[in-house]
Amino acid sequence: ANPYMYFVDFGLDNATPRGWVFDMARLALVDGPFPVAHGRGSLDDRDGVPNSFSNRPGSYQSSLGLYVAEETYTFRGTAGGRRYSSIGLRMRGESGAFNDAALRRGIVAHGAPYVTASAAGRSEGCPAMEQHRARRLLPLLANGGIIFIYSPNDIGWLSQDPWVNAD
Repeated sequence: ANPYMYFVDFGLDNATPRGWVFDMARLALVDGPFPVAHGRGSLDDRDGVPNSFSNRPGSYQSSLGLYVAEETYTFRGTAGGRRYSSIGLRMRGESGAFNDAALRRGIVAHGAPYVTASAAGRSEGCPAMEQHRARRLLPLLANGGIIFIYSPNDIGWLSQDPWVNAD
């Protein structure tokens, strides 16, 4: 089993480092905290704490809950009108109606030029990180690692996600 876990706390603003990668077999921090982007549909302003989450295609919102990492691939995106490529990591949502459309929506972990050491821009819903960090961390998570995206600001998710409320 893959022992790596990527945890993102969207209860923090985008200028505050809010991502961590852990090796759960060794109970060790691999990296973090580091900046992570949230979806542009999750907050009206460019900067701040995301306050709206969705599993709906076209919402450009981040989705909360537990994901299982699948394979890496060459991610291609656009930032500031310029094309870029990075490493991407497919994510399979395991929190039912909160994130089970992640693969269909193209919600993936990836590197992005709009995430810097001091702040994270906004994505189309992806928990994006700095390019150099993505190249180092995403292969560790691939093929069975766990991604958990958390927010204390979505009461419905907190009370209904099957992984948050497991007995």
